[in-house]
Amino acid sequence: MIVHSPLQRLRRAQRAQGFTLIEVMVVVVLVGILATLALVAMRRWLITSKSVEAMHVIEGIRGGEERFRAENMVYLDVSTSGTLYPTNSPNRTKYNWTQSGHADYARWKLLNPTVSTSVQHGYMVRAGRALTAPTAGMTPGITVTWPAASKINDVWYVIYAQGDLDADGTFGRYATSSFTGEIVRVNEGE
Repeated sequence: MIVHSPLQRLRRAQRAQGFTLIEVMVVVVLVGILATLALVAMRRWLITSKSVEAMHVIEGIRGGEERFRAENMVYLDVSTSGTLYPTNSPNRTKYNWTQSGHADYARWKLLNPTVSTSVQHGYMVRAGRALTAPTAGMTPGITVTWPAASKINDVWYVIYAQGDLDADGTFGRYATSSFTGEIVRVNEGE
């Protein structure tokens, strides 16, 4: 058995030093930077994933319009007040789809789109007859080229959605119509 003197043990302990304070601080700073980057990326991903709500509800509204047309031979002009539903100023807050105090509530109830959750976007639906054309005011903030009224030979609708999911004043906007199945997106995830 080897017996080490206290002096030998002290020398061995001095040689087997751990990390210096600077090395530990560098690691802490690097971990902090990585955590910040991960948090920013995660937040951006969460906000963008919430924009899926707009597309889901737009498809529900589209289905409601098609059901209404099958029974009535016209699309329902829902947003006659010219305001978004269920709220005219969408933000981070989730709003219940049923807003009986809204000016267009009776028409939304008649359309009965398949919306099963609270929403963070506002929606507007305008409809018209053959030989009439949508106007630019139906999709504020989105430039869409509509067919000329003389080229429209059937009833039509335009669906518009708007939201500000990160409450920075920049709106995410979505629009589609019976003319096309495409959903036009501007500032998606905002």
